[in-house]
Amino acid sequence: MPFFSQDFLESLSDKADIVDVISDYVTLKNSGRSYVGLCPFHREKTPSFHVDADKQLFHCFGCQASGNVYTFIMKIENLDFVEAVKFLANRVNMPLPEENGQRGVSREKKARLLEANRQAARFYHELLYLPEGAEALNYLYGRGLSDNIIKRFGLGYSPNARNELFKYLSGREFASSELIESGLCLMADAGPRDFFRNRVMFPIINTYGEVIAFGGRVMDKTEPKYLNTGDTPVFNKRKNLYSLNLLKKSKARKAIIAEGYMDVIALNANGYDYAVASLGTALTRDQIKLVSRYAPEIYVSYDGDKAGISATHRAIELARAEKLKVRVISLSGGKDPDEYMRELGPQAYADSMSSAKWGIDYLLDEALDCLDSEEAKAKAAFEGSRLVGQYAFDSIETEMYLKRISQKTGFSIEALYKNIGGRQSEAALNLAGAINARPALIDNAAKRSTKEPQLQAERALLRLLTQEPVLIEHAAQSGLEELLSLPEHKELFRLLKQRRERGEPIGIREISLYYASDAAKSEIISAVYIDNTEFMQPAQYLNDALKRLKRAGLEHERQRLREQLAQYASSSLYLEDEEFKKLLKDIGDLDKKISALKAD
Repeated sequence: MPFFSQDFLESLSDKADIVDVISDYVTLKNSGRSYVGLCPFHREKTPSFHVDADKQLFHCFGCQASGNVYTFIMKIENLDFVEAVKFLANRVNMPLPEENGQRGVSREKKARLLEANRQAARFYHELLYLPEGAEALNYLYGRGLSDNIIKRFGLGYSPNARNELFKYLSGREFASSELIESGLCLMADAGPRDFFRNRVMFPIINTYGEVIAFGGRVMDKTEPKYLNTGDTPVFNKRKNLYSLNLLKKSKARKAIIAEGYMDVIALNANGYDYAVASLGTALTRDQIKLVSRYAPEIYVSYDGDKAGISATHRAIELARAEKLKVRVISLSGGKDPDEYMRELGPQAYADSMSSAKWGIDYLLDEALDCLDSEEAKAKAAFEGSRLVGQYAFDSIETEMYLKRISQKTGFSIEALYKNIGGRQSEAALNLAGAINARPALIDNAAKRSTKEPQLQAERALLRLLTQEPVLIEHAAQSGLEELLSLPEHKELFRLLKQRRERGEPIGIREISLYYASDAAKSEIISAVYIDNTEFMQPAQYLNDALKRLKRAGLEHERQRLREQLAQYASSSLYLEDEEFKKLLKDIGDLDKKISALKAD
């Protein structure tokens, strides 16, 4: 990732004023010290979206979205941090710092390679409608594509000649070295020649609308069927997807991952404008991450043949590694989505999509497909429980799927638990632990309603320390860090201490920009600073707030232990006498500490 200095980010945010930027997306009205409008991140009738021009922050009191100008662009445009910086820099015509370590390629050279690709795409597309491209055009018509779809994807034709594209681009003052570096041409014994010849051409376009590479398909039985641009300074096939630009524009908030270009185009032509495909390589974790950025709901729709099934397994595995769930669209007869819709119609595909299975269900159905003997049942139980251990997201799913396997195979849940490395009693305890831990997990989100009073108190304290750095040392000595419930709040307090010790400036803007590259943290940190409450007696406020936080922390821990005790009772789980006594003693000790704080 390119490194952007704090000075650069501050200079860019000076030029890309948050009120001006957000006004492109939201109608804002001045309201005292801030601007107010309808939140673009959730539906509402009464404006709860506030923009603070002085602090250069936004906050929605409805959905709790918060951040600075970088966070806003990341959320509204579905961009990562680097893309958001580039987006804003382009908006205000501010040059980016040189990106060291990226093949030593200058911005000027990248711009030249992108321009060569753009002109090549135009060359291929125009040729498609000339007599030389008649065969390719008829091929596309024969696949059911209309002129509108051909234009939407910028499809074209590469001539069956040695170097027509090379001559065309050379005549537009592109050097042979640039054309070779772009992947459009290659050097042969007789000089440069075109890389793609006599193929239907598929431009690959990034989320900025730039042509970064091409795929080419033959129209007969020649091998290889597909030819793709290799990695270049402007293209990495493992970190891009075909039709990602259209997925970004889609409002569906879902994605279909298919195998090939024609599958994506056929799906798009039938209303699925959120289909993408990997680029001549097996699906990668980077590609899964890209898809999840634009679509929380992901479907896998690979061919129904052996290779497609294997690719589906890999997609499920990659998604699980990224803590994502995917659904699998199963197509009969070994067909790909394009063939399936052409032969059975779009409704048949829609029906298959509506009955898509979660990845783990798809895998378990395969594992439990053959149960015609005791040996087959044992094998299915072994494989099925292994899959549950690998793909179940929590103890609840583990319990649910192991019960299904037990009912199908006849093996006890105890035996199935042992196969995934645990005992039934341990799993039940884990289930109870997962239930009890849920409030703590939710506490890590700034939106937890039942903890909101404590979170508001924490935000106020951190805001006070930012305004009154002289109190940071006293807060540290009083154990504030241990009292903060959110990891992000703890991290912010450590940052304030560090800056105070080093004599570095402590200001809302500096802190906000420090977290700009991490959207999740930026949202939580920005929520600290959106309030404009003034502290009349800072030292007294700090002492009172510390006491309140200590009491709240003790009460929260007491409630957690009580819930744990209740969970044991309701689930009839066996609890050793010593464990039971310890729970009661811990609750009693907390009662005493809370009473002492109340009396203080």
